[in-house]
Amino acid sequence: IWPELLMSTAIVFVYTIAAFIIAESFLSFVGIGLPAEFSSWGHMLNDARRFPEAWWMGLFPGIGIFFLVLAYYRMARYIERRIF
Repeated sequence: IWPELLMSTAIVFVYTIAAFIIAESFLSFVGIGLPAEFSSWGHMLNDARRFPEAWWMGLFPGIGIFFLVLAYYRMARYIERRIF
């Protein structure tokens, strides 16, 4: 039972990390996340809305969030395939 429980817990843990990254970015984007003195991708995306002509200000944080969450999802799928 222990190995199955440990691996299932690892999958849930990895998916939860990815969900927390998305949640923190969203909350910082709408202004109710981290304080302004802390840097986060959500703050960067929110700042990019003020300068629509500077498209790169929103592109790179968005790509960073996408690839980091994708990496966590791929890691969870890898663990899942090795178990089942």
